[in-house]
Amino acid sequence: MSLTEQDAIGKPTTPATQVAQARAGQEANMKDKPTKPVTVEVDEIPVATPKVTTPRALLIAAGKDPATRQLVRVQGKHQEPFTDPDQPIKVHENERFITTSTGSTPVS
Repeated sequence: MSLTEQDAIGKPTTPATQVAQARAGQEANMKDKPTKPVTVEVDEIPVATPKVTTPRALLIAAGKDPATRQLVRVQGKHQEPFTDPDQPIKVHENERFITTSTGSTPVS
């Protein structure tokens, strides 16, 4: 058996080329597959969402107003605020988020 084969055009291909072509095909198939949604918590409200979403989409799904609330990812004691509500973010199963007010605070 030869170490090289021919592609559809008749050019010889090596095993390394064949592996690269197979990986490219797998990546193309992965892009076409719908991803399974994950469940995250926003202010203790469970929200089902795609793995790649936006803070705005999470706020709306939790019934919060993106014009007056900001999404914050909570990981232990670390908190990561998302200032741009339309920036894509990657979320993971059972991840926790809280919201903070972006409006002015009344003084009494």
